[in-house]
Amino acid sequence: MVIVKECYSDCIDIIRNVIERSMGWFHAYYASACIDIGRCGGVVALDRDVVGVGVFYKVDLKPYAIGVIYYVAVDERYRGKGIGKMIVSSIEELLDSDSLGYYVASTRSGNIGSRKMFQDLGYIEVYLDDLDSDLYEAVLQAVCAYEDDILSIKTVRNSIEYLYKMLRDENNLKIVRDVWRVQCYGLWRKLRGA
Repeated sequence: MVIVKECYSDCIDIIRNVIERSMGWFHAYYASACIDIGRCGGVVALDRDVVGVGVFYKVDLKPYAIGVIYYVAVDERYRGKGIGKMIVSSIEELLDSDSLGYYVASTRSGNIGSRKMFQDLGYIEVYLDDLDSDLYEAVLQAVCAYEDDILSIKTVRNSIEYLYKMLRDENNLKIVRDVWRVQCYGLWRKLRGA
């Protein structure tokens, strides 16, 4: 029986190892570094061994926060068994609050398994190239999605259009830029030794 447990700095090595095997060292670095600086949380799916992991964070926009599902990785031997859905559902429960309006995740159009998983969980796909340049940049900065071309959105409150309106608000853009500066660009600079 698979159980999913929340973790933080106590599981950095586990998360790094699973993501590195699944997605490569670059993604493992970002996932574990985000947890290490205290901006992300993690979950570990266990069935005797670790079978999958997830990394998440919250962007406190006003009036509704965004719950970002940053990484989901399932050990190759356990794929296709619903582990990814369990991880995402667990992250949604952990992020759930009165202030939360949306869950978002990004992926590549070629990642059919991930896309199907999010669709099965009620997420709507938006192609990032279909967004105007300002909104595109705000989304990329909020979810650190520089290698991805699809945004999956699940609304809890209001519409996707309202999310776009929030991402155009100057006060919310300051929050988004802080996420980018610390979790995306800051970690990239640290990786480069700058």
